[in-house]
Amino acid sequence: MITLYENTNVSITPYLCDTTQPKPIVIVCPGGGYLGCSPNEGEPVAKVFNKAGFHAAVLIYTQKASNPDVPAYPQFLYDMEKALAIITEHAADWKVDTNSIYLSGFSAGAHLCSLYGNLWHTGFFATHIQPKGILLCYPAIRADSIGQSVTQNIDLQNVISNTTQQLSVHPFIKACLTALFGHYPVTDEEYKSVNSLTKINENTPPTFVWQTFNDEIINGSDTIAYVNELYRHHIPVEFHLFDKGIHGISLATEDVTKHSDEHVAHWSELAIEWIHRNQL
Repeated sequence: MITLYENTNVSITPYLCDTTQPKPIVIVCPGGGYLGCSPNEGEPVAKVFNKAGFHAAVLIYTQKASNPDVPAYPQFLYDMEKALAIITEHAADWKVDTNSIYLSGFSAGAHLCSLYGNLWHTGFFATHIQPKGILLCYPAIRADSIGQSVTQNIDLQNVISNTTQQLSVHPFIKACLTALFGHYPVTDEEYKSVNSLTKINENTPPTFVWQTFNDEIINGSDTIAYVNELYRHHIPVEFHLFDKGIHGISLATEDVTKHSDEHVAHWSELAIEWIHRNQL
């Protein structure tokens, strides 16, 4: 584990293949509603990519648990930039193909990946490292629609796998948005600043997206709108909408979730196939 900043838990942990030849790397960004990073969406996912022959690294970006005095936005974008710089710096020793860096995120982590993928080339960053592709897993696209489809208490274990807490809808939304922006309520301009949908452009990398129909936290129509906007901008996109599956299902396998689903679990195989196709 490499800590990005002193006195924080913001870090990147590499999971490297045993190889003499440079290989692609997948940076895995767990979700957690900007309140934490779910362990079930970190190391287990990295190891699946390792098994497929790719390096991986888990990024624990700025959120309430890792850097409590700093809002997630915009700092988590700079965390990604620094993580990419570290990977580039160690590329020769780690045998990383720096032309084949993929960003894979879940929920809030997918929000980070989508924003970086849309902004990497802009003046927002001092460096401009282009991802080869973006993988979005039940992504948060618009902060102003998080949790709006919820009709009952939220089991936070579906958001951050190592907790048992439950919250009613409004406290959950308030907690997430406060962690993202540092305050609540949030202005329309602030909502616009983190709306990934409006930031897609011709420099957005090819993207793989999956979502479940009955996700209780993420509005699936936002994900579909994001895919449509990628298509409108002629960005190569592959999209899978699974008919069932709760939020935070991760790999959907028994070893990572009590809500395992053999059908949804196919997403990781599809994503690996997509990476291979994208390498051509």
